[in-house]
Amino acid sequence: MPTSINLGKVRPVDKGEWSSTYEGGYDILDIVTSGKGSYMSKVKLNTFALTDRTKWIPLVDSAAVELAIQEAMDAAAEADAARLAIEGELALKQDKIDAGLETTSKNVVGAINEVNRIVSIHHADNKAVRRWNNTLSTPIGEAVGDLDFLRELPRILGLGCYLVADDLTKKKLHRDNHNFYEDGSPALLDGSEGQYMFCWNAFYYTNWEEGDYTYEAISLRPIIGKKSYYIPAGGYSAIGHGVIDRTDLTLCSVINSDPRYRGGSNAVLTGTLAGENDPQTTMLGMPATMHGIHTAQTYARKRGENWNACWFVARSAVEILISIIYGNRHTQSAVLPKDVNGLYQGGFGDGVSAMPDWGGFNGTYPVVPTSAGVELGDLCGSFNYDIPKADSSVYHTTGIPSFFGLKNFFGHLWFGVAGLTINATETVTEAYVMPSMFGGWNYASLTGMLKAAELARATGYIKRLSMNLLCALPTEVGASASTDFADQFYENASSGSYGLRARWGGGSAYNGALAGAFCTYSNNTATNANANRSVPLRCGKYSE
Repeated sequence: MPTSINLGKVRPVDKGEWSSTYEGGYDILDIVTSGKGSYMSKVKLNTFALTDRTKWIPLVDSAAVELAIQEAMDAAAEADAARLAIEGELALKQDKIDAGLETTSKNVVGAINEVNRIVSIHHADNKAVRRWNNTLSTPIGEAVGDLDFLRELPRILGLGCYLVADDLTKKKLHRDNHNFYEDGSPALLDGSEGQYMFCWNAFYYTNWEEGDYTYEAISLRPIIGKKSYYIPAGGYSAIGHGVIDRTDLTLCSVINSDPRYRGGSNAVLTGTLAGENDPQTTMLGMPATMHGIHTAQTYARKRGENWNACWFVARSAVEILISIIYGNRHTQSAVLPKDVNGLYQGGFGDGVSAMPDWGGFNGTYPVVPTSAGVELGDLCGSFNYDIPKADSSVYHTTGIPSFFGLKNFFGHLWFGVAGLTINATETVTEAYVMPSMFGGWNYASLTGMLKAAELARATGYIKRLSMNLLCALPTEVGASASTDFADQFYENASSGSYGLRARWGGGSAYNGALAGAFCTYSNNTATNANANRSVPLRCGKYSE
């Protein structure tokens, strides 16, 4: 008679998603999944955590999977950045050839060396670094470390202007004229082909104190031993302000003089010093004003979850890029050519900050149309615009700042910032930020928000700025119009006004030397609506 031997359980059993409350516990050879990992039980009655290697055998380790995915994404990003840089270098050389400044002949060794140089610049461990001496009051930051990476940073990050569809697909505009695409074909900035945005590729931002210096760096990977913030690829309205589609109340960034996109408060102005058909009166082709940050956020979200009003991370990205690429915190400094190392320096001039009798001219409504400077492409510096009078003469000529095509990033109209709340109490003023754009920002509550900094309790020129959690808000005043950050911080808690506030930034056409990229007005709430305030559109996957 044959002998029967009980071998016990010999076949693995799929038990699906792991649960700590699985009735009776898991049996030997039971397989469970969790996240991207899968695990097999080594014991009976198994209710132990999946991290207990005496009870579970990892078949697929989720942590290893996540790491592999991240490394693959990093490698892909590095390869793509290198490709874009090489393409940009070749395009630049082609321009020189077309202009007769360079011939097509080049030896093979030279060509290989050129490609190797570009690829080496894009090594993941490279970083662009500026440092500021804290014992001095200079707004100028010294370039240290890898100057090649800093020099190539605008190209590595793809800085410039694009037309961006609601699904975030984008198409580069020509660097010399935004009326055309990069390939020379005509581009329509009226909204039919996408939103007119200044964009950047993903990067990490790090700042730290060392000795007498404050260091700020941009890199493609976190800097080991430092606290690095990941800034996702994103975009910011290239006109520096917001436009509203009046038919469905959607926030836009377009160049369109149709009444559908009328600026200001959506009404023709009366009693202006401009002509009756000038945009300074009709508000056609002008930025939208007279709406709060919370309203702009509602309008922007109609484009999809990756769109919002001026989210604080996007605004911080703009200020970080300017600080490190130009090495100058005084954005109203004079425009200068690149230095001997080929690095950007100087500033962007006064901007639209010295409008005479703005109230008498048109009631402090917009004076610069959204179309100004489009034909100048990805310009870095400043250009002039003539504000007209009713008799066709010039009322005032103003400079307009441009950073790779991003115009009016300070001056003209105050910009409003979403996702950030300032809480002014009797004893302290604190800044809070949302941990995620997808969490839903409630301007009237601090629930779910993270404390980022304690702010200065006096009005004055900004001396120190906190970048903790990318809040970019002043913690100390006492500078001047030409030292440290050289921009004004406005607050009224010190005079007895308390409550939840918002950041309105940049200054306006009447703020003069007080205006600038870092200027902050914290006296009003997110619901404040004014003729001289506008909220830019932004895009990007800001999930963390």
